[in-house]
Amino acid sequence: MKNRFFAFLLVSLLFLPAVALAQLSLTTSGATVTIDFDNTVSGVNNGTFAGSGFQPSPSAGQLNSNAWAMTGWSDGTLNFGGTQNSGDFARGTTTAAVTTGGVYALNDGGNRRFLIQPAASDWAPGTLTLRIQNNMGSPLRQIDIAYDLFIRNDQDRANSFNFSYSTDDASYTQVSSMDYTSPGTATNTFFLVGGSSPSRRIRISGLDIPNGGYFYVRWSGNDVSGSGSRDEFALDNIAVTGFTDNLIAAGSYPNLHIVGDPSGDRPSLAGNITPANLVVFAAGALDGLDNQILGTGSMTITGRLVTQRKGGLSGNSNALFPSATFTLDSLSTIRYERPSGTQTVTGRNDYGNCGNCRQFIKIT
Repeated sequence: MKNRFFAFLLVSLLFLPAVALAQLSLTTSGATVTIDFDNTVSGVNNGTFAGSGFQPSPSAGQLNSNAWAMTGWSDGTLNFGGTQNSGDFARGTTTAAVTTGGVYALNDGGNRRFLIQPAASDWAPGTLTLRIQNNMGSPLRQIDIAYDLFIRNDQDRANSFNFSYSTDDASYTQVSSMDYTSPGTATNTFFLVGGSSPSRRIRISGLDIPNGGYFYVRWSGNDVSGSGSRDEFALDNIAVTGFTDNLIAAGSYPNLHIVGDPSGDRPSLAGNITPANLVVFAAGALDGLDNQILGTGSMTITGRLVTQRKGGLSGNSNALFPSATFTLDSLSTIRYERPSGTQTVTGRNDYGNCGNCRQFIKIT
């Protein structure tokens, strides 16, 4: 009897790693996992994507539903861990334009891509969600998401393909600077959004997701303007990098979100960073942009800054904002010392000096 018990225990333990990896798994800080739909990614897809559906134990050519969920199809909904192997969820492989709504594997010169064809009652609106699990052994503090988006603009109708993220799969944060809307006039062309890879990239810093916890990435589509049939959208080269520290490396960031960390481990800069679109959600998330946090680092904002909490961003001469546009909501405060360049502030109705600093506040 005892031998049977230990045999059962051994078999159970053998299955534990497989369960833990049944979605996109981040196991090493700073290591990038790329979903290219050509090669197997454990917990995400089984071999080259063939447009043959989703299930929790995928056959060759299928996607793993533990990693993927979808809504908005006339043939139903795909929940995490569910099975959808026909109809809208399994339109097969194509090398040319399609018209029937559904999920296809686009064979683009031997390179497979995840293609969505919206239709009257299909994915208009709709969502595609990717579930990511932290298995790095420490809390996930930052995550970098990049991907390529291809459009076949063959219809006189504009449709959206927007980006958001979540830590609980319930409340999602929309990132307007990552959104895309296809042209309303057909050009009968197939192109990569942005002209170079990746089409979109974002760094989200200040997270506190425990080991074993989840992070969710969502793409949403809907009709925007026009009538008739809809353009095709194809995803590829989804690159995900997790970090167990809050140190933002030097470099350029097309999109940078500072969400804050309730544990008090605030994000800090390892060197000079240049974010084109910076959003600060948490009070004090980057408070004290000076030598106490930065060392020799500095921040130059080339595009748009949005703060959504009072005291969300402050600092001394190491925080430089030349020609930046600051957009403030009802709770926002921007404070910085010795400002450089010309600042344009929208959505504010109060301005004050504070010694060697300047402060913009919106008051409701």
